[in-house]
Amino acid sequence: MKIILSVLLCGAALFGLFFIVQRPSTTSFQVSSEQSYVQTPTTSIRILRADTEDSRRQGLSNRTSLPADTGMLFIFPSVAIQGFWMKDMHFPLDIIWIDKDKKVIGIAKNATPESYPAVFMSPDPIQYVLEIHAGTSADFGITTGTQLVF
Repeated sequence: MKIILSVLLCGAALFGLFFIVQRPSTTSFQVSSEQSYVQTPTTSIRILRADTEDSRRQGLSNRTSLPADTGMLFIFPSVAIQGFWMKDMHFPLDIIWIDKDKKVIGIAKNATPESYPAVFMSPDPIQYVLEIHAGTSADFGITTGTQLVF
């Protein structure tokens, strides 16, 4: 009886976790008429803002493309360790971890759709994440320690 109860509780917990971390696919994002940018050492990246629970959960999932000069900036309400996965992604990304002072504290380079269900974790508590095309963090001069402006 204890084994059956344990199995049922574990199953219920996994089922609940699935719905907590699953990104809904019904929301679409467009760059607003009032453009937002992240300034790097070499360029300005046009950004899509993910600053609500729903937009952060959706992220770039189910998009088939992203303009080369565009990324998604995730803005969290408080500083914390964050985890990202590549569920329903169609192209690889560089995931850039940014602290509350807008300083890059780490980069998960070339996160591929095939890596799902692996979770990429921020190395320390962060307040922002910038997702851009894989390989472009180097092209844009973004490394650990880079100060970004936005």
